[in-house]
Amino acid sequence: MNQKLVIAVCTAQRPKMLQACLDSLDKLIQPDGTELAIVVVENDPVPHFAGQAAEDMKTRLSLPVFFYHEKRKGIPFARNTALEAALEHGPDWIALIDDDERSEPDWIESSWPPAANTGPKWPTGPSGGSTNSPRRTGGNPSFSNRARPAPSSPRRPPTTCS
Repeated sequence: MNQKLVIAVCTAQRPKMLQACLDSLDKLIQPDGTELAIVVVENDPVPHFAGQAAEDMKTRLSLPVFFYHEKRKGIPFARNTALEAALEHGPDWIALIDDDERSEPDWIESSWPPAANTGPKWPTGPSGGSTNSPRRTGGNPSFSNRARPAPSSPRRPPTTCS
């Protein structure tokens, strides 16, 4: 049975970095029994990848890519929109990667078996795959399985000052 993995990328005013990130994702080794897709959320007042620019990118990449726009400024809004957009595509898994990262070709292949077998755990780590040498300037991609959410951690009572 195939499992669908949607990779979500948030970006803001960095079209060249996004292009490099998408190019690296397009070179991923696709594990047997998986279907991959990419959702991109632009967190800009006016999206760069709209109209012909989006169509050109879709034509250039071998993986399906879908562009979304989040006008409200801020990474929480962009990430929430990215997760909602990813869920529209019916994934079994969602992976997050920052636009300033470049995935190694074996990122998914080396992460997939551990992620698929962890149950409620959410593995996180660099997009460098098994080489442990990510080419990135920041960020921390992660997988989540929406069907098996992580257990919530116990909450501490609020601290008050007197």
